[in-house]
Amino acid sequence: KTVTINDKGTGNASVTVDATAGGVTVLDAKTLRCGATIYNSGTAAMRCAPTTVTVTSTVGHLMPAGATIMLGAEAQQAWKCIRTTGSSTTAEVAEATP
Repeated sequence: KTVTINDKGTGNASVTVDATAGGVTVLDAKTLRCGATIYNSGTAAMRCAPTTVTVTSTVGHLMPAGATIMLGAEAQQAWKCIRTTGSSTTAEVAEATP
């Protein structure tokens, strides 16, 4: 197994989650991914969902600052997040592949 950190972040840095319409991609779809975590490392809340759901400031799984989503095989989908307040936040993403 291999772990990749912040693949969508510039130089593997935290992924900035802002108010981009439809959300910011934090995980691309990968059929071989066997697990992933999305951690809200910023100070503002965000909402996240697979790309089959259009995230908005009121739609998606609510992640307050410090919250984590742990995904198994469902992590094979692409995931997007969006901030819920006037301030951007950051996401830390770790993904496991064989």
